[in-house]
Parts: sequence; C-alpha cells; structure tokens
Amino acid sequence: MKFRTKTAFAVAGIIVAFYIVNLSIMTYLIFKTNQDYLSSLLDERESSFREMISDEISELRSYLKLFVLQTEMSDDFERIKDAMENNNHLDAFVIANNSDITMLSKKNISENELTLLSKNTIPGKRETMECGFEKKERLYMVCAYSSKNGTVYTLIDDVDGKFFEDTRPLLALDIFYFSEKPPFNDNPLISVIPAEKIGGGIAGYFVIGYERLTTSTAIQNIEVGVLVFTLSAFLFSTIGYVLFQKDVLRRVYTIRDFMIRVKEHRFKSSEKIEVGGNDEITELAESINSALNELEKSRNDLERTLENLRVLNRVLRHDLLNDLTAIRGFAEMGSDESELCKRVIERTDKAVRAIRMLRDVENIIKDSDLEKFRLSEVIKEVMETYDVEFEIDGDGDVIADSGIYSIFDNIVSNAIKHGGSRKIRFEIKGEGDFIRVVVKDYGTGIPKEFADNIFDEGFSLSDSTGIGLYIVKRFMEKYGGSVKAENSEKEGAVFHLTFRKFTDGSQSQETSSSE
Repeated sequence: MKFRTKTAFAVAGIIVAFYIVNLSIMTYLIFKTNQDYLSSLLDERESSFREMISDEISELRSYLKLFVLQTEMSDDFERIKDAMENNNHLDAFVIANNSDITMLSKKNISENELTLLSKNTIPGKRETMECGFEKKERLYMVCAYSSKNGTVYTLIDDVDGKFFEDTRPLLALDIFYFSEKPPFNDNPLISVIPAEKIGGGIAGYFVIGYERLTTSTAIQNIEVGVLVFTLSAFLFSTIGYVLFQKDVLRRVYTIRDFMIRVKEHRFKSSEKIEVGGNDEITELAESINSALNELEKSRNDLERTLENLRVLNRVLRHDLLNDLTAIRGFAEMGSDESELCKRVIERTDKAVRAIRMLRDVENIIKDSDLEKFRLSEVIKEVMETYDVEFEIDGDGDVIADSGIYSIFDNIVSNAIKHGGSRKIRFEIKGEGDFIRVVVKDYGTGIPKEFADNIFDEGFSLSDSTGIGLYIVKRFMEKYGGSVKAENSEKEGAVFHLTFRKFTDGSQSQETSSSE
C-alpha cells in the first residue's frame, strides 16, 4: 500500500474521529440544554403558580376582613353583594352562629355544600383567620374567621374547570389538573403541589408539568450528518489526500473557528457557517447550522416565556394596586371609628410602596436603551411631590434611563422619612467624563456603625422594606456609575452620585452597544 493511500486512510480516520467528537458534544449540549431548559422552566412555573395561589388567598383574607367588619357594623349586605359581583374569586359568603346560618352565593352551590364547608373549616382558635382548600363535590379555596362570640365567617372561591382552562395556557403547561391522591409518575418533568386544608391535612394535589422530553429535530439532523459523513469518508478514503488541499483545509478551519466562537458565545444569532462546496463538509456545516437554529428557537422561546412572566408580573401588580386602592377606600370609610381600619390603611400603603419597589427592581433587571437626562429637570420633577425646601447648584446631562427618577426619589424619601430633614441641597459638578451629584440633607444623619451597610439589600433601621437604597446602588451600577454616603461635618447625611456624562460620542456608543 502506497504511503499516499495510508495517509488518506489516516487522515480520513482522524477527520471522522474529530467531527464525531465535535458532533457528539453538540448533540449532548443540545439535549442537555433542552432538558435543563424544561426543568428550569418547570421550576419557574411552579414558583409562579405558588405565587398565584398565595396572592388569591391573600385577596380572600383581605375581603374576609372587610366583610366581617361590614357585617359587625351593619346588617346591610348590599355592599358585600356588590363586592362579590365585581370579583370573580368571591363566590360565596357564609355566616354561622350556632344553628343560625346566613348564606350569600352567586354560583350554583347547594346549601348543603355550603353548610358542610362552613362546619369543616372552623379555625382552631377564636379571633383567628385560617385559609386553605376543601374538596367536596368540587374544589374550593376557603378562608374562615372565628369571632370572639363564636360566629364563624367563611368566604369561598369555587376553583372550577375554568380556572384550570385559563391557567394552563397562561403558564404554558402541558399538564395541569387536580388529584385527590398523589399521582404515580416517573416523568421528571412533573411537579406535585399539595393543597393544604384548614386545620391540617391535604385536600389533594395540583399536578403540573410537561408530557415528555422530546428529542429535537436538530439532534436527528446531527445524527444523519454523522452517519452520512462517516460512510462517505470511508468509502472515498482512497482519495483522502485531497483533504490536504488548500480549499479543504480552509473550510475545515472555518468550521473549527466557528465552533470556537460558539463555545465562547462570540457569534451573532444570525451568523451561519458558510463553507461552499457540495460534499460531506457542507453537510456537516448544514447540520451544525440546523442545530444552532434549534438552539436559537429555544432561546427565543425562553425569552418569550420570560416576557410573558414580566407581563404577568405587571398585570398582577396592576390588579394588586387596584385591589389595594379599593381596600384602602373601604378602610377610610371606617377609619374615624375603628383602629383596625387605620392599621389596614397603614399596611395597605406599605404594600403599595413594596409593589412600586418591585417595578423598580424589574427595570433594573431588564435591558433598556440609555439616553440623555438633564439633572435639574429630573430633580425638579421629583421634588414636586415633596413639601420641603430644596436648592440646585449646577447642572449637566447624564446617561441613564427612567430609573434615574427612582434614584433621587429614594434618596429624598429616605432623608425626609428617616432623617427628618426639611431641606435638601443638590450640588452638580463635572469631573472629566463623569458628573458628580452631591445630595445634602439636614436631618439626623447616618449612625456611624451602619454607614457601610445602608446600601445592602434588606438593610433597614426602621419598619421599612430596606430595599430603597439598594435599588439606588443597582441603578447606578447599571449606568456605569457609583454611589456612596457619609455624614456631614455639621449635620445630616451626604450622598455622592457619580454618573457618566452624556456626549455625542456616548450616544453613538450606547446605540451601537444596544444593537
């Protein structure tokens, strides 16, 4: 056998081994990515579903408190009936005082069913409220309150078939149903969530998940590519010396370099392997392109799913704010006579602030184009909402997004609410490619032992969320700037905000980077 023929066989074998290894790695990565993606997606869906159930139970608790208060203040049930008509989750309200039972229901729920629900959901202690699930003829979400005199108030939400029909596409699930017994299934992509009863025990189980882990078309294409390439290489190994030609090597290096960029994530989603020709190398490139198309599709699906979750988050925030507004309105009607109503108003205002903080956190996480903001205009707009004296010395244009308003609002709010300041001064100075904003208040200042912790997540010196100044820090990091705080030599606290200065060059840079 001639050396050239031996070389042809050797090269053919090396090439085959090289691409089989690469294609095997690609196959494994695609399969593993698909599996990890669905597992991660199932965890997110389970978390979202638990939050949905928690939010609905919180809603039932809030309405039950209002209904109990309305019932104890007046025998007129018209307001309760109106509230039930305007809310799809309020299906029945039962008041049981010994043998005297009053029932309000807007659904076809039998009196016997309501009586059983009322008797089976009595809290363990008086003047306590408990919530959970009950399974009778149908599945119910129930909250019950036992008053001091033994009267039991029960608010009921009928978890009917429409709930499952609406929730399954909302969470993009293949499997979503309720079972009284835990299902036996070896599918790793199924999660079982227990529905707990009032007083302990399990009413049943919510089952969510996906049908099966399917093999992607990309994997099949790669397997076909491996088979075709291997057979072709061995059949035509006698002409293997052609692989040493410049054109062949160039195409091989093209694929190699492209695979390196794929590994290091340095390629654009629209970029494909272009090697030319009409042979096994071309088929290999097409198989890889097909696999990348499937990966891109999975990534797009994930981005759409994340966007749906963001939309769901915004919708839930919007609905919660509307409900909290309604709750606050009900509480204001009785605030002159009831200390409970005043506490309801305080807790409602705190919840509204927390929800708005969540909006700021979402703005920090999501990608957004940075643009020019005039500092004096931003500061004046923020200070319009506060009844305190302020001064602005200097001005400048910086690179930011709408979160810049939250930065100044959180600092000013912190100075007023926690520092007791009635005056705030803003000093704006240019420092090369940056602009420094010094915010001085005239309040109580920052305790020295906590000066290094005020920007930590969850840190608070009072009854607050402890996230306001953390949001300031995260926004400044997003803008490529920084923030620090210290005490003034005289009185109050001093915040130093360093922004990137806006220039025409910075605008084009931000535009190109966003693309």
